Amino acid sequence: MLSSKEKRQLKALSNHLPYSAMLGKKEIEDGVLKTIDDALNAHELVKIRILETHDRSIKEEGELLSTSLNAEVIQILGRVITLYRYSPKKKEHLLS
Repeated sequence: MLSSKEKRQLKALSNHLPYSAMLGKKEIEDGVLKTIDDALNAHELVKIRILETHDRSIKEEGELLSTSLNAEVIQILGRVITLYRYSPKKKEHLLS
């Protein structure tokens, strides 16, 4: 679990990140989860855009993604979910 100071630092870093994935009307598919998982392994911090046509609430989607990917929700702002997961494969970590 991250401290509030660490979350604040990650929120600041996420401001300039592009979206790693966009979720539309359909349920989350394995391919989308794989894409987000790969992005978390490579970057540790990812942003996911939820389109207006999506059926589920954004908070529910954030909880589902965090449990499926073993990541932590850093922020839900509007229709954007920011996730963080420590990656042992990465040489330089965001929270050092």
